[in-house]
Amino acid sequence: MYQSTMYCCSRLKRRSTTNTNDNGNVSNDDVVITISDVTQLKSYLSTLHPVLIEGPGNSDDRDATPIALRIVESLRKKIQDQSITKPILLINQGDSIRKDGRNCGIASIFQIVVKELNVKKCLVCLDNDQPWHSQNADRQDVIYETRYSQMVKAIREKDVDLSKRIEEEIDDRMKERNEIRLAQGEKEIEDWVRDFVLLQEMTKVAMKLICGGVTVAHTISTADMKPDSVTTFFEIGLKLNLINAEEDMIFYVAEE
Repeated sequence: MYQSTMYCCSRLKRRSTTNTNDNGNVSNDDVVITISDVTQLKSYLSTLHPVLIEGPGNSDDRDATPIALRIVESLRKKIQDQSITKPILLINQGDSIRKDGRNCGIASIFQIVVKELNVKKCLVCLDNDQPWHSQNADRQDVIYETRYSQMVKAIREKDVDLSKRIEEEIDDRMKERNEIRLAQGEKEIEDWVRDFVLLQEMTKVAMKLICGGVTVAHTISTADMKPDSVTTFFEIGLKLNLINAEEDMIFYVAEE
């Protein structure tokens, strides 16, 4: 059975209190290690099993608890079926808690999964030219923090052309979707979507290369995803054979 990252990282000094920042997100009083190069990424993360949770953010009005518990159940089964022995580390990509305090959205789902599995999080945000992303992130239970550029560097270290191929596939798909949208009288996909698609796809590939495995869990069924949402671009990793649908993915099945 897997270990908890809480024990794996017990060398870190931990304090028992948390604070709430101006954006309503919970900040963290654990010592957070900022990872600023690929050598550090491998040193801190290579002995862990990264789990990414993907789905709608604060636009999701569903109760987070049953969704999170279904992910926990599926993840425990995957750990047992695949004999995963590395400690679990959740990979959070800057999601923020809803300001209205409702138990909804992916940040709330993360908090429940963390509690159920007794694990910690690594925060991967956009780079410092977009500081709002890191500033607004929910930092509860975060012990590592790094940036998008480190994900790209980790990929390039393994294959100098791979990040370019991922980016080209994303741009090709966005171009196709924009042509469809314009033909239907809709606006093109907003620029910020591309930033988060790149963050999503580069992070999961980098984590898999660094750690030798990855789990990507969805909070919404493929059929229920909005056509041009960030989550739908998960198909890029499958198309390029970088993510394996059977070994790496936990697909969400909507209740009938």
